[in-house]
Amino acid sequence: KALIEVAQQKGELIAEHFENRYYSKAITEIRGIADEANRYFDTKEPWKTIKSDPEATRTVLTSILNIFRILTIYLKPVLPEYAKAVEELFNEEPYTWESSKDVLTNCPINEYKYLAQRIDPKNVEKMVEDTKKDLKAEQELVTVKKNEYLPEITIDDFCKVDLRAALILEAEDVKGASKLLRIVVDMGNGETRQIFAGIKSAYQPEELVGKMVAVVANLKPRQMKFGLSEGMIIAAGPGEKEIFILSPDSGAKPGMEIH
Repeated sequence: KALIEVAQQKGELIAEHFENRYYSKAITEIRGIADEANRYFDTKEPWKTIKSDPEATRTVLTSILNIFRILTIYLKPVLPEYAKAVEELFNEEPYTWESSKDVLTNCPINEYKYLAQRIDPKNVEKMVEDTKKDLKAEQELVTVKKNEYLPEITIDDFCKVDLRAALILEAEDVKGASKLLRIVVDMGNGETRQIFAGIKSAYQPEELVGKMVAVVANLKPRQMKFGLSEGMIIAAGPGEKEIFILSPDSGAKPGMEIH
């Protein structure tokens, strides 16, 4: 009980650290509680007493599970999905900070499932390689040609590009992408498309909604880590903050061909 009470008393200090954005201090306090719990567990050795003194073992494990629960509540701002799994384990409603003041006794819990896995170096390598591919794809979307003309094409080549006027309906940041915005455009005739555009450095999502743009409508869709990109928005400029979306003149409607 004393161990649980000490853990509960730490809640106010940990909350204060979170509020003041002293995240490392908050985690240090949480880790301190975990260290004390580990020492208690190692000292009591419940794996040895389970047969000789099952009731004492039950007390030890109940104490440890309560500490584990309190730690999870304190970590919920950092590990929300992990906390959700623990809530399910204990058959509880979503935790609030005040939940740490409760102590569970005589409560059934669900069958244990792995809540976390050790990091496999092979998986890390795969994540790194996948990230490199995504960054390369992102960079390709961002790249703007300098004053160097590409090889000449014929009018027949140009006619293969289907340029259309489109209206931006939605725009938002892409989690995990430093340069991309996720944009949904109205292509006319009730059709909408999702496009990932490398214009985040030059535009805020909210200023794009309602804007008419020129879109390459027949560009082959590209599957990215963030989702399927179904076109390309035309822009001018050298890149970074100097990116300027090309907009059709007033009067253009979604779906109109750009000649």
